[in-house]
Amino acid sequence: MNKSTSSNMPEQIMKNSLSSENQSPVVSETSNSKEPENVRDRSNVHLTRWQILDATAICLHDYGYEGTTVRRIASKLGCAVGSVYRYFKDKRELLIAVTQRRFEPVANHVERGIDLDKAFEMYLRFATDEPEMYQLMYWLSSTDRTNNKGTLLPEVIQRIVNGWANQFGSRKSAEQVWVLLHGHLMLGVSCEDIIHQIDGMLATSPQAVG
Repeated sequence: MNKSTSSNMPEQIMKNSLSSENQSPVVSETSNSKEPENVRDRSNVHLTRWQILDATAICLHDYGYEGTTVRRIASKLGCAVGSVYRYFKDKRELLIAVTQRRFEPVANHVERGIDLDKAFEMYLRFATDEPEMYQLMYWLSSTDRTNNKGTLLPEVIQRIVNGWANQFGSRKSAEQVWVLLHGHLMLGVSCEDIIHQIDGMLATSPQAVG
């Protein structure tokens, strides 16, 4: 599988990006740092993981990568910073979760072995609806220094590829589909043309099934 992904942050998300790849893209924040007045003493606010991810997505859209901080997310939720840290250990973990959750329905669909064409269409729609989030998802995965699993794919994308491998009966075919999908998306090929090329590839592959 081609494991290389762009080392450049999506332009609209990575505002004031770090220029060196050797620098950590995440500014570490700790829950014991001083909080703004409007989020103090609100540790009893009941939050769900989904609410925190929603607020994170809004902050990314409004303020970009650098402007999205745990403190700002907590302020938007009207809670103490510590309330966010109950669910996520740091900003990086938050961003990984919020960028990957959009593809959870695709992974769930593929793992149930239902309708390949529908899965392809869902993948392409989610990627093209929010291209900066899609690219950020891969960037976060490609710069993960703690990854010891031998792959640079985001976890949710690994699930999708594994599901396709089960459907095709061939890991190679599944990886080829992902390479075609992702590579052509990055090149700006239309979704219609991508689907057409996938259909042609699967029709001529002796290993692909389903």
